[in-house]
Amino acid sequence: MKVWELNTTDLHFSPFILPEDGKKDFFIQFMEDINDDLTPRKKMWKPLVILKSEQRIDSDFIDLYDTGAIIVNSKGKDLLTSLSLLDEDSYELLPFLNDEDEYYLFNLLRFTDALDKDISVYEEFMPGKISNIELLAFDYNKIAHVPVFKVPELPYSIFITQTFRTYYDEMNLKGLNFEDNLIYVD
Repeated sequence: MKVWELNTTDLHFSPFILPEDGKKDFFIQFMEDINDDLTPRKKMWKPLVILKSEQRIDSDFIDLYDTGAIIVNSKGKDLLTSLSLLDEDSYELLPFLNDEDEYYLFNLLRFTDALDKDISVYEEFMPGKISNIELLAFDYNKIAHVPVFKVPELPYSIFITQTFRTYYDEMNLKGLNFEDNLIYVD
């Protein structure tokens, strides 16, 4: 099974901004909080206005302000909701305001304890957190039916499996970088 880190690509795609005063700083802090804690944010989320800052090719997956946020448009949302293996209690889609399309912040709410620590090569910089990664390996049995997952050792990273990639390709979606992000093949 192949596993990639979920990363967007900016190449040739329309960049986005939050045009309202103070919302960029709010969003950056919000993303830091999300990555530190898996608490659902739907009740506290107030939709923000999101706009293209320059017209280029439309993308279905967007990273806003280099925060690692995964923002999806309506087609990206269709992919996430069509992944029958993705338990709807394991994520939330937080809406943005935009006149051209629907946009949502994808917030993954669960960790999958799938890191194979015997095979992976890394340094632990604090208890349970890793860095200086040379090799990541995952327990196939723990990710075989989980197309999108996070591991507690890398709370800022989201990983996707071949199942996700297959749906992505079949739906002709754009915006993810698969070239440089293949991290594991079983």
